[in-house]
Amino acid sequence: MEFVYSEVFVSEEKLASLKKIMDETIGESKYYRFKAWLHFANLERWQSQRWHHGYLSSQEGDICTCGLVMDEVSLAELNEDAALGSSMYATLRALGVEPIHLIAGHRNLPTLSGLAVAFTYDYQHHEELNAYLWDALCQGCGETVLQQRNDLTDAFVEQHNAKCGGK
Repeated sequence: MEFVYSEVFVSEEKLASLKKIMDETIGESKYYRFKAWLHFANLERWQSQRWHHGYLSSQEGDICTCGLVMDEVSLAELNEDAALGSSMYATLRALGVEPIHLIAGHRNLPTLSGLAVAFTYDYQHHEELNAYLWDALCQGCGETVLQQRNDLTDAFVEQHNAKCGGK
């Protein structure tokens, strides 16, 4: 299967440029400049957190924070359980993941290089701990970790990408 990717790299220069334009804008258009800056600032933050999720829908399809596009072809393969195999598909569906998590071909975050079979896919904020706890999965073996500190999910992802086929 050939994977389709959208360009999602966010440079510091791009963020600085968008912020400068926003700061220099006067009147009602300032809000729209803010929204443009916020879109890319959020994407950069999610990538640095290594969080894979469908952050944008476009004419191309649904786009993950790693740039993987779930287009009509990958969606058709997903519906046939072909991308990951029936048992892995069922395992991941039971987790209640987003459809984009059910297709193979995610890239490593934050570098956007190499393929990842394991990745962080969800989080929850726990006020009593004053912390975010993350969920990660491996499409290779089906193992998951739920509600763990980010450093622990990062270690799980690195371990499983090395062990289960990420490149």
